[in-house]
Parts: sequence; structure tokens; C-alpha cells
Amino acid sequence: MKRFYKILRSIIVTLIVLALVVPAALYVALSLPPVQRWLCHKAEVELTSLLTVDVDIEYVQISPFNRVTLHGVGIDGSDGKKAIEVQRLGAGLNLWNYLFHDRIVMDYAEIIGMQADIHRDSIGSPLNIQPIIDALKPKDKSKPPTKFDFRINTVVIRTSKVSYNVLSEPAKESGFDMNHIEISGLRADVQLPQIKNDDFIIDLRRLAFNEQCGLALTNLSGQFHISNQMLEIDVTANFGY
Repeated sequence: MKRFYKILRSIIVTLIVLALVVPAALYVALSLPPVQRWLCHKAEVELTSLLTVDVDIEYVQISPFNRVTLHGVGIDGSDGKKAIEVQRLGAGLNLWNYLFHDRIVMDYAEIIGMQADIHRDSIGSPLNIQPIIDALKPKDKSKPPTKFDFRINTVVIRTSKVSYNVLSEPAKESGFDMNHIEISGLRADVQLPQIKNDDFIIDLRRLAFNEQCGLALTNLSGQFHISNQMLEIDVTANFGY
């Protein structure tokens, strides 16, 4: 019996060591420059294939073991120039819900330092991001859309900028110009407690930005519930010049 307990204690100690050493070893391995370069290349290849335009990533950071952050993301438009650049794009996955409840729950998502340059040559012509839009559309409209059901607890957007321009149209000297829109200081906090094929709940905690004409949205908050049977919107907003 004494020998049995000795063997059992040895097994328990071994399991504890493995539980501590294996995650640490994996984390160290994921931090090595060659592994980082491989992860970057793999992410670039997969995203380029998905979006049908070139995607560049400076480096990938993985925190044990449910957080992934992409740094220095660049996405080309149809003209071969950068249409979207993001300093930091991150997400955290709740592994417990995924493994034991078969539901995707993202603890958070962050978009930090995004610059989106959206334009078209003339009114009615395709956008420079049209290949991305087309790539994300359902390929076979005769088939029902894939069922999905997930939620994102927190979405954070900070220090971002979005511009839209119709290149053939002259810019107005003053006032809001629908052909030349430039939004800076874009920031938002959003919760998405329910995202399904036919049922969306969006809880917008705060949205703010400045437009080049002088219009400033200082705080927009609201709740949106969108489904096949209903549309509920409850919004409060504060504007200024």
C-alpha cells in the first residue's frame, strides 16, 4: 500500500508539473521570432485568400491561450493601395463556452488606430473595397445562410479615422460634403450580446467622432434589436459644432 501511494503521489506531481510546464513552454514557443514570422505568414495567407486582396501583418501576439492580437494590419483595395490600416486588432475568446457549451463568446474585441480610406472614381463606380465586400457575400444564393449564434461582450474602437471620397467630384468650400466625408477621432464602446442569422442585439454605450465640416458627435448611445419580425431602436445623441 505504501508503494501504491508513492506511485500515486509521483503521478500527481508529474501531472501538476505538466500542467504548469506545457502551457509555459507553448507560450515561450509562440514568442520565438521564427514562430512569430510563421504565424504572421499564415495569417496573411489565410486573410488574403478570404478577402481576395493583399493583407500584411507586422506581427502576431498570442497571450495564453485565449487572446490573439494582430499588430500593423494593412489591407489593400482594388487599386493596390492600402484601403484599411489598423495599428492593433485584437480579440479574446472565452474557451469555456466554446468547449463546453458549443457557443462562441468573445470576451472582447478591439480596433485601435484604424485608418480607412474608402473611395470611388466617380458616382456609381465601384468602391475601392468592393472586392472585400464581394468576398464576404454568400457565394451560393440558392443555399440558406450558415447558422451562427455568438456574442461579443465588449467591442472597443479608439483613435480611428474613416474617409470617403468620390474622386471625380470637386470638394465644397464649406459645409457638409456628401462626396468628401472625413471622420476623425472615432471612438466607440459596443456590446453585442446576441448575434444570430435573423436576430441581432446591439448595445451602443458611446460613440463619438468629428467630421471635417465642423460637426462633432460627442456621445451617441442606444440599443438596437433587429429581427425578421421587428426593429426596435432607442437612441440618445449629443451633437455640437
